[in-house]
Amino acid sequence: MFLKPLHKYILFFVTLLGVGLTSCHHDKSSDNPPCPEMVLNVSADTSVVAGDTISLLATLFTGATYTWTGPNGFVATNYNPVIYQSSSLNQGYYYASADIQGLCQSNVDSFYVTVLCDRPEDVMANYNSPVAVGNTIHLYAASLTDSVQYIWYGPSGFTSNLQNPVIPATTYGNEGVYVVYAYKNNCYSKPDSVTIKFNQCHPSKNSFVNTLGQNYFLYSYGAASLYPNTHSITGTGWGGAFNLRATFYSVNPPPGVYTINPAHCPASGSGPLTAGEVCVEFTDSIGVYQGVSGSVKLTNANTFEFCSAPFRLQYTTTTLFSASGKVQF
Repeated sequence: MFLKPLHKYILFFVTLLGVGLTSCHHDKSSDNPPCPEMVLNVSADTSVVAGDTISLLATLFTGATYTWTGPNGFVATNYNPVIYQSSSLNQGYYYASADIQGLCQSNVDSFYVTVLCDRPEDVMANYNSPVAVGNTIHLYAASLTDSVQYIWYGPSGFTSNLQNPVIPATTYGNEGVYVVYAYKNNCYSKPDSVTIKFNQCHPSKNSFVNTLGQNYFLYSYGAASLYPNTHSITGTGWGGAFNLRATFYSVNPPPGVYTINPAHCPASGSGPLTAGEVCVEFTDSIGVYQGVSGSVKLTNANTFEFCSAPFRLQYTTTTLFSASGKVQF
C-alpha cells in the first residue's frame, strides 16, 4: 500500500487551525455602519386652546426609537405623538431624544407648549384632623370659582372626582399627601394638598373642623381688625357664615405657645387675659363657642393653629365638641 508523506497532513491541519485562530480574533467593528448624523429637533404649535389637540413632532430617523417626556407625566415612544383633548395640565416643556439599537444616540431637544384657558381660582383642601387607624377620612375641597369640578389624587392609587370624598376604615396605606385640583372646561387650578398622618393634628390654612362634622368650613376671606390683639377670619360653610378668632394677651404677641383660658375672653366678666393666655372663640347662628382648654401655637404674626381643643357655648359648662383649626392671613 502506498503511503503519502505525513508532513503534508500536518501542514494541512496547521493551516486549518490557523484559520480558526484568526476568526476568533476577528475585528467586527467594520460589521456595523457608522452612525448617521442624528441632530434631533422637536416642534409643535406654540400655543393651543384648552380642549384642542397637541401634535408633537421630532426629526424622523430610520429605525430609531424615541423617548418623550413632558408635563403631567407625559411619555411617548414614537416620533410624532399626539395629545387629544388637551388641558392646562399639559402646558410646559416637552423633551425628546432618539436611539438606534443602542448604538447611535441623538441630542435631547425640547419645546414649550402654552395651553390657553381661564383657570379657576385656587382650590383649598382640608380633612377631618386628627385621624387614627380605622377611622374614616373626610376630605374637603372648595373653590371661589362657580360650577367647577374636582379631582383628587392620593396614596395607594387613590383618585376621586367628588368634591368631598370619604375613605372609610383607614389603614396605614392611607397616610400621605392628598392633592386636589378644581377644573372647568379643561382648565385646572393650582393644586392644594393635605398631608394625613394618623394620630397627629395638621390643620390646613384658613380652616376649622370639629368632631361633630356639622360646623366644618373653609374660609373665603379674612380680617384681623376686630381688636388690636385679635386674629380673626370669617368664612362660609354648610350652615351659613361663621367666624373663628383668637385673642392674645398683647397687642403684638410674639410667636410661641399660649394656653387657652375661656374665663378671660373678651366680655366674659372675669378679667382680661394674662401673659401666656389666649381666648379662642367660634361663632355661628347659634351663638359663641369658646375653647375650654388646650393650647394655641402662634407661628408668626399672621398664623395660629390649635389641635383637638374642647369647645362649649359661652356661659355654659357642657363641652359640646373638640375642634382643630388654623388661621393664616
